[in-house]
Amino acid sequence: MIKHSGEYVCFVLINGYGEKAHKDEPDGWIIWSDDYSSDIFANFPLDEKIKQTAWEHIDFCANCGSCSGGTCKTIFGKAFENVCNTIFRFDNPDADSVECAKKLVEIRKNDIDGK
Repeated sequence: MIKHSGEYVCFVLINGYGEKAHKDEPDGWIIWSDDYSSDIFANFPLDEKIKQTAWEHIDFCANCGSCSGGTCKTIFGKAFENVCNTIFRFDNPDADSVECAKKLVEIRKNDIDGK
């Protein structure tokens, strides 16, 4: 769990190693964003490449039981149905996905700081 100023920013899981591996998750590493109460991602201005990468990594609800089901969310100007509370999920991200995740973390930190 990654926090900034006492608030969650994202979660990182390195999985597949040892007895405590999560059987429901792929081996490797995963980055999830947090369940943000703000709508910071709704219409935040971003370049099209980052938006497209973010849209490709929306975490749709799989009814895992950790929330009450997916919701409709507007993400960078586009509406999506059945979005999980974590909003974004990157499984074994490539370089473009890491850059996108870094930008999402930056946006979240600025949101926490009230900028």
